[in-house]
Amino acid sequence: MPVVRRTQTERSAATRSAIMTATIELLVEYGHANITMEDIASRANVTRGAVHHHFETREDLWAATQRELMARMDDDLNFQHAAKLDVTERINIVLDSYWSVFGGPLFLASLEIRAFGRLNLKLRKRIQDEFEITGNNRDRIWVEVFKDIGLRPEELRMIRILMLDLLRGFALRRITQGVESISDDEIAAAKKMIAALLLK
Repeated sequence: MPVVRRTQTERSAATRSAIMTATIELLVEYGHANITMEDIASRANVTRGAVHHHFETREDLWAATQRELMARMDDDLNFQHAAKLDVTERINIVLDSYWSVFGGPLFLASLEIRAFGRLNLKLRKRIQDEFEITGNNRDRIWVEVFKDIGLRPEELRMIRILMLDLLRGFALRRITQGVESISDDEIAAAKKMIAALLLK
């Protein structure tokens, strides 16, 4: 069987993807403060020069990784198909989707980058711009999925923000106190609270 050679563009994209995947894994395992560019290169199985070729500065790497994290989260938050279901089923699907993101490693990696960006004004601006675009898109999807329940778009957005704050709080408790610190009963109670707000 003949060997299929990848193009330079394909090899470059694969290297870039490997670097970002390694960065995400290391952020989850060790946190931002405890990883170096050498660690990332080693985990990605590339040279440090390859990392610098694709990402000129650490801020470039963090910003690109944050973009990649948001894209992966968006894949997990793909619940537009639920719009035709019963409202209670919709709420369950949407909250389960959001909790799978906030309760998982992608949110933790994103939080590490955002915490670092808090003190790095240049990176913070880049991340905020990305979050604004992503947040607007996620708002649009949320309003579309629940548009038939009779609430105004601004009310739906407010409920989404409350849900996000609640789930982020759960996620922070899980990060600081361990996986077992959030019970299934608490997630069920969160769903009931959001359902009550949506169906008022």
